[in-house]
Amino acid sequence: MKEYRIPKIIITCVLTIIEGIIGYILHVNKLLEINGWWSFFLTCIAPVGLFYLINFYVISPIIISISLTVWEKCGHYERVTKEFLKYAQSCVYWLNNTSVHWGEINIANECQNANTCEGLLAMKKTGLDIRYKTTYLDTLNKLMNSVTDKGLISKSLQYETVVCTSMALYLYSLEAKTNNDMQQFKSKFDCVAKNLWGSHSNEGWGVYILKPSQENCSFANTFWALRALNEYYPINPPEYLKMLRHIYETSNNSLFGYNLTDTPRLCTTAMSVSLYYSLNNVSRQVIDDVYDVRKSVEYVHNLFCDKGVECEFEIINGLQSKTVSTKKGPWTHITIAFVTEALVNAYNNGLLSTVKMNSFMDRLKKICRQELIYVNESKTQCYYVPKGMTPSIKGIFTFPTSYIAWALGTFR
Repeated sequence: MKEYRIPKIIITCVLTIIEGIIGYILHVNKLLEINGWWSFFLTCIAPVGLFYLINFYVISPIIISISLTVWEKCGHYERVTKEFLKYAQSCVYWLNNTSVHWGEINIANECQNANTCEGLLAMKKTGLDIRYKTTYLDTLNKLMNSVTDKGLISKSLQYETVVCTSMALYLYSLEAKTNNDMQQFKSKFDCVAKNLWGSHSNEGWGVYILKPSQENCSFANTFWALRALNEYYPINPPEYLKMLRHIYETSNNSLFGYNLTDTPRLCTTAMSVSLYYSLNNVSRQVIDDVYDVRKSVEYVHNLFCDKGVECEFEIINGLQSKTVSTKKGPWTHITIAFVTEALVNAYNNGLLSTVKMNSFMDRLKKICRQELIYVNESKTQCYYVPKGMTPSIKGIFTFPTSYIAWALGTFR
């Protein structure tokens, strides 16, 4: 309960003082027989240190936990949820008013497929796809038509990539549940899902819709592919379950880095939790004996709430094809969406205490109040610049705002 250290100290001091006063009153009223100064010291003064430790490590945490539980039951969670959704609305309003839907920056003249997927997911996850129906459907249809049987091209890499293809497949799968117009793309996405699955190696997915070598596999790519395929195939095929188990089995004590040889990272570990909770019960049971979701949740909570990690930078290997000469390139991971999904799901499934959930919500409120930048006096439009991320000199990056809107939409 490190996040409540100051309240613990205050409660402990108050309790210890009260206990001391009670002891003194008992002594004055001769209800506590003490003969001599030395006996008084041993009986009343010396135990104060012991009382302080008991109060600090036992009584204070109990009082805080009970108080927070009562606070939650009285509607605190609901009030904060409404606050988060207001921030989400301002973020999506800003996204809706950018020059194109969506470029890398707010004043871009050309949309990028990855940023387009991220903007659409921001609207979908917040439920604001209904409010901005024209923008959402026009952009969605353009994206669906841009997808080929092989996948979705990254305009910057000029080749079908795993992340762009996975996001498009994931979007299609979400939309197809309620939008009958998506039926026209069904045969295309059958091919997309087949090609995405066929592009994995034994250790997962790389950058492109091409089988990668082991050193070019990335857990971020892999979790995107697995999540998209899981959404597309609600009843997971046996070969998917076998691959799923193998990936979770390769974790570092239930934590994931960028690749097999990397140290644990917040983004990929949070992605592992998000994927876990998107699986059906049968699929979860397949990996439960090789993956401890509690360890992942604890790591995600500590790194985000205590360390304040809002973005991470991965150097991707394998950026090489017939049309691309670069062998390595940077990838900025905005952690907030997957972290929020992971922790909200953990809380709803009883794996995150009220105390820890409250500290996470406090952290999220602090980010919203300090790092969302409003662009008008009425405070109806804002964008997000994560701590630790260098802003673009050409304009404002759109993708961080998409991810924080996604995160805040998780509380719906």
